[in-house]
Amino acid sequence: MRSRSSRSSSFSSRSETALAGLILALLVWLFLFPVLSGGRVWLPTRLLFWAYPFRASSVETPPPWNPLMWDGAAQFGVWRLYAARMWKEGHLPLWNPHQGAGYPLYANSQSAVFYPPNAQFAWLGARAFGWLAGWHLWWAGMGLWLLLRRQVGVDFASALTGAVVFTFSLWMVTWQYLPTVPATASWIPWVVHTAGRWVCQPTARRATWWGATMGFCLLAGHLQIAFYALLASILLVAYHAGASAWRSAQDRSRHPLVRLSARPVATLSLALAIAASLGAPQVLPAVELSRYSHRRAPATMEGYSAYVSSAMPIAHLATLFLPDFFGHPNTAQSDAPDLSTYWGKGNYAEFACFVGVPALLLAAVGMLGRRSIWRAYALLLAVLAMLMALGTPLNALFYFGVPGFSGTGSPARVLVLWTFGVALLSAIGAHRLAEAGRRDWAIAVAILGVLFAVGMLTAQVLAEQVLSGGAFSELFLLQAPVLVQGIALAVLGVGAVLFGLRRGWKPLFPQGVLVLSVLGSLWAAGMGYNPTAPAESAYPSTPFVQRLQSLTEGGWRIFAVQGGWSLYRAPQAILPPNLA
Repeated sequence: MRSRSSRSSSFSSRSETALAGLILALLVWLFLFPVLSGGRVWLPTRLLFWAYPFRASSVETPPPWNPLMWDGAAQFGVWRLYAARMWKEGHLPLWNPHQGAGYPLYANSQSAVFYPPNAQFAWLGARAFGWLAGWHLWWAGMGLWLLLRRQVGVDFASALTGAVVFTFSLWMVTWQYLPTVPATASWIPWVVHTAGRWVCQPTARRATWWGATMGFCLLAGHLQIAFYALLASILLVAYHAGASAWRSAQDRSRHPLVRLSARPVATLSLALAIAASLGAPQVLPAVELSRYSHRRAPATMEGYSAYVSSAMPIAHLATLFLPDFFGHPNTAQSDAPDLSTYWGKGNYAEFACFVGVPALLLAAVGMLGRRSIWRAYALLLAVLAMLMALGTPLNALFYFGVPGFSGTGSPARVLVLWTFGVALLSAIGAHRLAEAGRRDWAIAVAILGVLFAVGMLTAQVLAEQVLSGGAFSELFLLQAPVLVQGIALAVLGVGAVLFGLRRGWKPLFPQGVLVLSVLGSLWAAGMGYNPTAPAESAYPSTPFVQRLQSLTEGGWRIFAVQGGWSLYRAPQAILPPNLA
């Protein structure tokens, strides 16, 4: 029988977990209020009004053209809704007959037809996009909170700080309209959490949890992000194994009879088997279909050069402090409504590395102090991810060494692990502030100043190459209020902790101010990035669409041949690619 103290401790643990869940749920609800309160759909379907036949019936100017958001409207939205309709009619959604002469639906991993949360589409329809976005944001935050609280050992508010950094980071926000990406990313904290529990005690039960979370991560649909989740957990296990091997070698010199147990190998095999079994129904058909993909090619030096050419330019490090330094995709140019003011390389979301100035400051504090497995792991993960995102030769290890990796997207998508690592460090830094002195504050500010100087210098070099005259000065002046706001929030949050705790205040108030300062910096950057649409006009019906639908019911197939297509301007076309 458990003692009264152990039962009390268990109750307290459950209570604080419930409180953290409620706080995160409230923050997510406020972030998605226009959608979850009803009336609007979490889809960029207003972009449809740039293309015919919808353009003919448009009564408003749609947002500036964004090819990544277009995929959310023209691919992911219809995949989810069509698969849900097939399930409701009692059919396995194997095939999409409306794309050209037909195309596999189930074998396309990003259709995620076996991912359990997607069942919501069967009864909520298009409104499920908002609820699923909210659920995955909450799930990501709760996974990281549990990891920080139960394994890293930080206090309640510091764990909440780290959860807020990851949940509302610009990476998570800007990828929302490709729902398989944030859905898969939301499982990363859970995969690492269960891997961490297993490595501390490699039992069959803990191996089962690890395998289950990795399996659901695979079912969520984005195999590149799922690989990064697996990589994050492997790095943690390898780090622990290396430390254990070092300790064992030292023990063996004093106690030669020390032997290694076979349990870790057996339970690791169990975890991998469970993950493979759960993910196999989705992964195996996707692997077979990938044989016919345009990205399918042997790993060659030419292919590798093309792959790293889409990496994040070093000048984009300026967006660590000024997320809109290169413009914003939702702000239209005055002389071209279909073009945005964003002029950086690639897509805005591909290089989204902004986690807020307060979080960077906390992460700098988190890097200080005594040696810690979690501190070293978080720093390793963040640095490794940033180096890969910048296109360094580290990418070659995966491009040539991991089968199928050569067919993945931009190297910069690994920034999800940068965000995850910084979130861990920021929580450790927030926890350290409660015990830190002014010296830690001074060192953190110095580190932040160096990072800022490097980011601004690289941005100036790029601005001088691309623009003319005093363009850099003009850009900096435009962004100065954003930087001042971030620094002010950082000083407010950290100052409240340092000042309040030294005055003997209860931790709730100063640490609450710190959480709100981190949240405010991220909301200022991410709020309004994802345009919504009225529910009744998500996929509007027009006479032309109705005519095409009547033809397909009679056995006809529709295939539109386009004369021109651009990733940078809205297409002047009828039924552009993926819209059928």
